[in-house]
Amino acid sequence: LNLPTIQDAKELKKMKSMGILIALANFSSPMLVPLLCCRMMKMTFEFGSCEDTISGLAFMSHALLHYSDDVMLASRVGRIAEQLIVGNIHEHSLRARLTQMTGSVKVMVEPFQAAVEHCRKGYNSAKIVGDVDNAVLCGMIYCMAHFFIIPDLIGLQKY
Repeated sequence: LNLPTIQDAKELKKMKSMGILIALANFSSPMLVPLLCCRMMKMTFEFGSCEDTISGLAFMSHALLHYSDDVMLASRVGRIAEQLIVGNIHEHSLRARLTQMTGSVKVMVEPFQAAVEHCRKGYNSAKIVGDVDNAVLCGMIYCMAHFFIIPDLIGLQKY
């Protein structure tokens, strides 16, 4: 996205609040997620981008997967979010928080092994930033996935 960064402090606070709210709404009230995503994207195009724009895109891809029939659109939006994470100053923090959102879409359109590798990267990023909850979640998904893709569990011995 070649958008300027948000300059207005008030709008930046709104985006940060929605970034927190969207993570909470994903578990407590999932139907709010698409609405928050749309609002975040509207503000991004209106005022500029910030770190929470990436969260909005990742959650949007997850919402598109669950609430629409367009899996390819969900995949494209998820890939945009992933590309914005790479090289970001808060890359590990973003990857740790958003691995489950982008990974859920990745499982549907890419080979299963790619999704497993995605979880491993999320696990490592979560360990780097000290995000124990997401590290455990990514590690658990990574280990459970090996039961499906590696019959002799050789790959699991490395970790």
